Amino acid sequence: MNVRIVVAVAGFLLANVAVGERLTLTSEQTLRVDFQVRRPFYLEPDVVYIGFDNSSIANWIGTVRCSLFLESQLIGVSTNSTVREVVGPVSLHPAGVWRSSASLFAFGTPTTVDFGDMFSGLSTGSIELVIESGAVSFDREGVQVVLLQATNFAGGYVVEPFPTIMSVAIVPEPIAFVLIGTAVALLGLYRRRGVDPA
Repeated sequence: MNVRIVVAVAGFLLANVAVGERLTLTSEQTLRVDFQVRRPFYLEPDVVYIGFDNSSIANWIGTVRCSLFLESQLIGVSTNSTVREVVGPVSLHPAGVWRSSASLFAFGTPTTVDFGDMFSGLSTGSIELVIESGAVSFDREGVQVVLLQATNFAGGYVVEPFPTIMSVAIVPEPIAFVLIGTAVALLGLYRRRGVDPA
């Protein structure tokens, strides 16, 4: 068997894992969402939140903790305990929410932060989300990062252009490690037997 075929098959399977429709996050994993924010805005945002469409909680998840980053700099950590004892279909809007000190927004236990240069031009951010226990499943395409200009404690205007989601990934991805490990083991086996990988 050709090693290039083994590596190609592993790569194909990894690519399909990366674009799968439904994801399940457990307490041993971190959900990482990378996104880009770009100006010009027609309204200046003062709230950032992450939410999930079509989510379902299999077991109590406890507190949801979300860390917002601009490039690699931590902006702030948002915690949400409103769904800690919920099981079944649920809206996780917002799962994590951050606001500026001048914002009126108070829904979803927002964390007050200094957004720094996040809204000054084209910037790259990321959100890392962890749950305390249990498991939650959701559609990859349903993950949203939303910018708002708050008009009251629980609402406001959605700011456009919308952030562009660059990637949604669960770290570590268990199947990815299995596939990579299998490919490396097969490569080692062929080298030990003296088989030319070409």
